[in-house]
Amino acid sequence: MKKSSVVLKLFMVTLICFSLFYSLLLLSQVLFFEKFYFENKIGQLSKNLKTLGPILSKHAEDEGKTAELTGEFMNQNNAALSLLNKDFTNQPLYSYRIELLADGENKTILLSGEGIQLNDVPSQIKHGDSLRVDGFYLDEAETIIQPVTLSAPSTVPPEQELVTIEGTVTNYTLPKNRSFNAYFQDSLNQEILRSWMNIMPDKDSLNNETIQYKWTDQWSGIPYILLIQKIRLNGDPYYLAASTTLQPVDEAVETIQHYFLYFAAFGIILLVIISGFYSRILSKPLISLSQTARRMADLDFSIKTPSHSTDEFGALSASLQKMSDNLKATLEELETANRQLHKDMDKKQELLQLHKEFTGNVSHELKTPLGIIKGFAEGLQDGVAEHKKERYLSHILHEIDHMNEIIMDLLLLSKYEAEAVQLHIRSFSVSHLINLVRDTFIQQLAQKSLEVVITNHTHGIVQADQKRIEQVLVNLLSNAIAHASPPSSIYVTLLHIADEIEIRIKNKGERIPINQLERIWEKFYRIEYSRSRKSGGTGLGLAIVSQILHLHGRSFGAENTADGVVFFFRLKESERDTNE
Repeated sequence: MKKSSVVLKLFMVTLICFSLFYSLLLLSQVLFFEKFYFENKIGQLSKNLKTLGPILSKHAEDEGKTAELTGEFMNQNNAALSLLNKDFTNQPLYSYRIELLADGENKTILLSGEGIQLNDVPSQIKHGDSLRVDGFYLDEAETIIQPVTLSAPSTVPPEQELVTIEGTVTNYTLPKNRSFNAYFQDSLNQEILRSWMNIMPDKDSLNNETIQYKWTDQWSGIPYILLIQKIRLNGDPYYLAASTTLQPVDEAVETIQHYFLYFAAFGIILLVIISGFYSRILSKPLISLSQTARRMADLDFSIKTPSHSTDEFGALSASLQKMSDNLKATLEELETANRQLHKDMDKKQELLQLHKEFTGNVSHELKTPLGIIKGFAEGLQDGVAEHKKERYLSHILHEIDHMNEIIMDLLLLSKYEAEAVQLHIRSFSVSHLINLVRDTFIQQLAQKSLEVVITNHTHGIVQADQKRIEQVLVNLLSNAIAHASPPSSIYVTLLHIADEIEIRIKNKGERIPINQLERIWEKFYRIEYSRSRKSGGTGLGLAIVSQILHLHGRSFGAENTADGVVFFFRLKESERDTNE
């Protein structure tokens, strides 16, 4: 091995750096690690305690938020926390709790050392879980509960004098990342506070600086640090007292020192072996090939690998160059295929989502008519009220027709959402089409003492899919009739706006709440006054209108008037006249 060899220089520098690194590491372990551990832990706890004070002041009136913040503080810092008033009297925090929604009411389950044990709290609890609580109420409003047992919902009766509630978990704060039992740490925190109070100066002399007090447990010999921070809640002085363990690290430091000594010796031996091996085998061509490979790893294929020899390095160089060219071409093909794959996956995901929504909506909407049919069918089967047989059969047929309408509308809506419908755009008279649609509702209009007044301020020739626009008119006019107050008039107005024709359908009736105007186009969404089954419909009419007009790329909407609601949409005006 030449003394000027790069490999030799690399070997010597690596060996020296390795030795210095481990020497400094071992020295720092001996001199500074334990001190650094204590100062870092105390400093971080003090910083977090100062940060907690202003946040608690901001939410002083919100007991639930205060409990959540203090619970998160104790979990994140592995510390116990107490809140003291100006007289240094402990104020209960009840940081660990579970919020339940039971029978439409919010219930708060307090987890403290006076009730259930932490081992009895389900460890895998999460939002939305169903939970049974046996315990007793702590307030007259019966919203705060001290639990005795927590379990999954069951029919087993509670113990005597206990109340039982079952509900859904809406929020929770549980102990985690605590070195010891949380209740034990909380009780120990009170003992440390009492020890500090015995030696504390005049409380009036306490300022906003964080107070530190070290205390050692007589039974275990484990040291603890107590930090006290003055805060203000609703203008009154309070104190936050947090304590955490400072477990001795001497034994751990000694173990780490032995580990690094053995590891250092093994590393030096391994380094000598490896250095001697590559110092005899590797050479300049390999370094060059390594640089080329590094460029290729960064997807830079512009560099050409040198190939001046006919030995193995030369063959490797040629192979590397060929691989570079192939990778460049393949990468370009992969990028193209990847873009197409993303498009296909997005489309597939969209179709899967549509399928899931379709299935969920069908099951939801068909449940009520199926229940009605089952009830009447069971009545017929049991021979109940034979004189009402024809009436029962009529109800069954009516519900079957209603289910059929839902299914047909869902299938149609799914096609529109999947863009599986091809539009046949042509010119036609929308005013003529409105007259035809109006005539189909003559019977319904007569039954409700309604009339349709058509006002045409334009020639009414548009470019669109006539069949789909007819469906839009049928759905909007049907909706206007269903919610019109009899007797009244429904006004259909055609306006010329720029290069578009706007069709407006206005009725007189109950208005739509402002906060629901944007949601009426959703599937199965019904506002309060149209929620009754007596008004008919499937809840899909406006959703179908929305999809048809989206396919046309046209604007549409709804707005309240002084005495009703007006629906409107625009179609592209046709430059060619028609006789239709």
